Amino acid sequence: MGLIVAIAIVGFIIFIHEFGHFIFAKLWRVSVLQFAIGWGPKIFSVVKKETEYRLNLFPLIGGYVKLLGEEEGADNKEETDRARSLNLKRLDEIEPRKKELVFGGGILFQVLTCVLILSLVVAFAGKPTPVVLVANVMEGSPAFNSGI
Repeated sequence: MGLIVAIAIVGFIIFIHEFGHFIFAKLWRVSVLQFAIGWGPKIFSVVKKETEYRLNLFPLIGGYVKLLGEEEGADNKEETDRARSLNLKRLDEIEPRKKELVFGGGILFQVLTCVLILSLVVAFAGKPTPVVLVANVMEGSPAFNSGI
């Protein structure tokens, strides 16, 4: 059971990291060609609009978000034309500050997720408060007279 929980946690961390890149790319209207969890051969994929969502053979190794214009000379004209028809941009067409957020979005989302999880733990579990247990009270003592 512990192994399954560990795999789920690692998978969740990878997903949150890649989702951070994905969200900022979408926010700046950059064409996301692939959103993948794992490396290696494809196990399963679904294509929606311009993005192929993939689950690959080795999901615990990592993941990736492939953006149009990320690698110079690697994109083909068909992908660029498809992005233009959807009113999307290439990564190399956005401002440097926005690129920084796309690339840093993974770590930013991981930090925000940690803050959210810890806030929820404190909000619902609270912090522990010490409990005082009185085992014995002597007759005639102030504690006994006050009803403790």
